[in-house]
Amino acid sequence: MSDRLIQLGHKRLVPREALSAFALIESRAHAMVESASFPFLGGIARFVPNARLGGLTDGLDKLRDEFREATLDIDQLEIADQRRRIAEDASRRLQGDLDGFIRESVTTLRRKPPASPATCSRLSSPAKRLAVE
Repeated sequence: MSDRLIQLGHKRLVPREALSAFALIESRAHAMVESASFPFLGGIARFVPNARLGGLTDGLDKLRDEFREATLDIDQLEIADQRRRIAEDASRRLQGDLDGFIRESVTTLRRKPPASPATCSRLSSPAKRLAVE
């Protein structure tokens, strides 16, 4: 498995590059709030003056829309990845079925006694085959 995926225990969840858009949106939101506000209560809260509130809300709305678009991109990536996994699984199963079929056929052919030369020559022409049947 690739080490470029975000992990949860042993599960590989999302490619790291897919989260870069979210990190950018998050940093822009933090920067926007910090530029429109000032800290108070010893830095545990931020105060946004009424004069800046409208601009901040509009900016955060735009970032929310970008976030939703990035989420849709992740969904499309996940759908494509799910289709790829299904195709790989089907391919593995088909290959396993084919391998099993070949093994069974070879085993069956090995169990059957070979046809005698008399039977082969007797059934070689269509007229002779019809006569035998």
